[in-house]
Amino acid sequence: MKKLLTILALSIFVFAFSSCKKDWTCECIDTSTNPTSDLTTFPKTSKKKAKDACDLIETLSQGTEKCSLK
Repeated sequence: MKKLLTILALSIFVFAFSSCKKDWTCECIDTSTNPTSDLTTFPKTSKKKAKDACDLIETLSQGTEKCSLK
């Protein structure tokens, strides 16, 4: 029983402190007269960092692109 509790506690500890990193894709659609779509991939990144980078791309486009995280 002690082994089971130790293994369970260790599993919960590892799960709780592992970060949720995966591949995220930022899709930007050009809103000018010639609509096009660009994809930017952020491999093994947290969602917050990928969202921040995607928002930065939209900001740097000076309003010509609308970007969203997928």
